Amino acid sequence: MDLRHLIAANPAASFSIVAHEALDHIVADGENDDCISQEHGYVSHQRSRRRLRRDFNALPEKVLLAVFSYLPHAELLRCARVCRLWRALSQNSKLWKTVFLRPDHHGLHVKNLDQFLSLIGHRFSLSLQYIELPMELITADVLHELANKCPNLKYLTLDFSTAMQLHDFNDLNAFPCNLKMLCICLSEVIFLEGFMRRIYAYLSSLETLQIIGTIEKSSEAEEEVYETINISKIKAQTPNLR
Repeated sequence: MDLRHLIAANPAASFSIVAHEALDHIVADGENDDCISQEHGYVSHQRSRRRLRRDFNALPEKVLLAVFSYLPHAELLRCARVCRLWRALSQNSKLWKTVFLRPDHHGLHVKNLDQFLSLIGHRFSLSLQYIELPMELITADVLHELANKCPNLKYLTLDFSTAMQLHDFNDLNAFPCNLKMLCICLSEVIFLEGFMRRIYAYLSSLETLQIIGTIEKSSEAEEEVYETINISKIKAQTPNLR
């Protein structure tokens, strides 16, 4: 069976399989180690095999990171509680290129906004390429940090779908400016034009725009038609839109 298919079906079992295969490789490479004495060679060799099989941490960091890369982020957070080495590995920014933070869509749940802001700089930083933000994390401070600390961010989802009111964006003066794809999930009761006016200047690199939701229109001819988002203005600010 293909390893990636096996991992999708059972991440924990696959984690063990990859680790044991790598450990076997290390043991095979060390079978002729000169440090094994001739007098007690067999006993020492057997003890070395058992010790290496038990010690997953004996693997090179590059191999450990490769194994950890198959785990979902929820599992990485559990691994971080095992020991200092696993904590350092689980926090490696290379494992956080794609981050899902919408709990309703099987993403991680961020409980502390201040701690999340500090994570953006040292855990995501240059590696982050894709992130999904729920309504409670779409703030001026978060967008500022993403713009300043994550220059390689290319794909961004802003989920306003559960919003009853917006955060204050009067101080928003920075936004990720190298985006290739932007997805906006609309709220049924919130008009986003005020927010969009703040970010129009940063959207020139966009190639793909996804807008999910509904535009409310009145059935009465004399009543004004409201749009939750102005499509025409977005198109005018996105010359590279495909």
